[in-house]
Amino acid sequence: MKALICSCFFILAMTAQSWALDSFRCGEYMVSLGTAKLNVIKGCGDPDRKTVNEGRYVTTESWTYNLGPGNFVYLLTFESDRLTSIEEKGRGYFTPSKVLQPMSEPKIVIKESVSDTKLVYTWVKGSVKNEGGSSARMVRIIVRALDGNGNLVNMGEAYSDPDRLTPGEDATFSVPIKKDSRIEKFSLQSKWELDL
Repeated sequence: MKALICSCFFILAMTAQSWALDSFRCGEYMVSLGTAKLNVIKGCGDPDRKTVNEGRYVTTESWTYNLGPGNFVYLLTFESDRLTSIEEKGRGYFTPSKVLQPMSEPKIVIKESVSDTKLVYTWVKGSVKNEGGSSARMVRIIVRALDGNGNLVNMGEAYSDPDRLTPGEDATFSVPIKKDSRIEKFSLQSKWELDL
């Protein structure tokens, strides 16, 4: 009987590590299945991690949001711009980059940017510089394409080259944005992790 109870507890513990949901709250914003990617970003901000999985017939994107201690980590899966799956992946946690980034020593500054329109994409290219006193890693540039009223039309992101910058070091970036006739301007932002 003890072995049966232990086995049941073990199975329950293993299945409790990931829960499928149909919605979750991100601050004041409720995210539910079927929500468009841009609306998730408007409500929750940029994901902590983003992975693109190119299948033979379907391309999916997986976004991870760590909402911190006292909350949870959520894994969101998108197909064709729509949210198709929400999984709770356990308790949220502090990360050094989340705690230190807003007041950390590295200071990544976007020095310049230009757009170069090709057939399907507009490439936003430029350079960044670490003007801070310590190194930064995983430096990425987030580009938001806006219409004339400042509404989000599309977005893209890419890591700088190189993606680790020591103090005073420069890097280049090139971010693809899918063309759209409503795009009138771009808003650029840099994010990074403190290189401990």
